[in-house]
Amino acid sequence: MKSASDFRYTARKSLYGRWGIAVLAIAIVIGCNIWGKGMIKIIPILLGVLVSYLVAAFGGAVDFTAVKEAAWIGFPFQMKDTVFSLFGNCDSGMLISSIAIMMPIALATMVAQRFGKPLIYAKKAKSDNIEGGLYQSDIHSYTYKKKVTLLVSKEWFSADEKVLIIDDFMANGYAMGGLVDIVNKCGATLEGIGVAVEKGFQGGGDRLRAAGYNLKSLAIIESAEPGNIVFRED
Repeated sequence: MKSASDFRYTARKSLYGRWGIAVLAIAIVIGCNIWGKGMIKIIPILLGVLVSYLVAAFGGAVDFTAVKEAAWIGFPFQMKDTVFSLFGNCDSGMLISSIAIMMPIALATMVAQRFGKPLIYAKKAKSDNIEGGLYQSDIHSYTYKKKVTLLVSKEWFSADEKVLIIDDFMANGYAMGGLVDIVNKCGATLEGIGVAVEKGFQGGGDRLRAAGYNLKSLAIIESAEPGNIVFRED
């Protein structure tokens, strides 16, 4: 398992031999804070990073090989390292109607675009642009510490769909349980659940797996304490 101490060791290792640049950055930040005026006093950290980076670049401490070899247009990551890889190539032709709640709209949109499938958004409050009947599920929001109702219009959800649920974070799994409940209420088939970061120590993901759901997470935090985060290994 990788812990926070592993990442701290990597940071310290990358700093060896570059103490001069580090001291320069700190000196710029302190100087701007003490003697800077106007905008300079407002952005001392940014100036420290920019100046020290330029010094490092001109000093040959920055390797631009990857930049030269990169395509002019493309994603700043590889697909195998993203949520797209959770369910393979998805060549089964399943209809992916990604249900997302609040913040993970961008994540779910990227998945829907990747697979060329429609995106369905579960709302937490009814609005004027939702017409007709609604599928709904009452859940306890871990974030807001209160009961909320997830809503999906029946106009956009039918029993012949095969659904992939996408979310960014999972803690106790209450919100995810509500989305699963909505899929079951409409009679659709739940093909899988994709989560970016799962808090494994809160048990939500394990309960869904035990219930037989195909849940995949990019990262599972096994434990989190001050100064030490441990990730679960596959």
